[in-house]
Amino acid sequence: MKISLVHPHRVTREVLVRTLATRLDATVIDFSCLEDLLGSSMDYDVFVLYNIFGREKMDRWEGVKWIRFKKPAALIISMVHHRFFDHRFSAPGGDAVLLRVSNETEGLIKLIQQGHTAKSFILVSGMIDKPPA
Repeated sequence: MKISLVHPHRVTREVLVRTLATRLDATVIDFSCLEDLLGSSMDYDVFVLYNIFGREKMDRWEGVKWIRFKKPAALIISMVHHRFFDHRFSAPGGDAVLLRVSNETEGLIKLIQQGHTAKSFILVSGMIDKPPA
């Protein structure tokens, strides 16, 4: 499995890359912004997007559209601070939203392991809930 990780903070990216690579036995490539990711080979199975990315040119939602266009079968996961971002993320083609909580890395690992079966669900505090109707 090949995972791309977009996070603006270098040290956090390094920790997440080591953790995901070890726990999922995966190749993890990290990027500081969406533009760098979209300029890459895009040969990833999973895309994990943290925070608001881009160099003032592209936000996460626009980036999801481009990722979905270039990689229709990929799993696209957004890490958010607020529970109700799921609708903004799913509209452009995102698959899953993970609420950032104290142990979000464990939740992220579970979500990646579940793959597309987790589509359109929010992982909150380690438990999967259906999004509000």
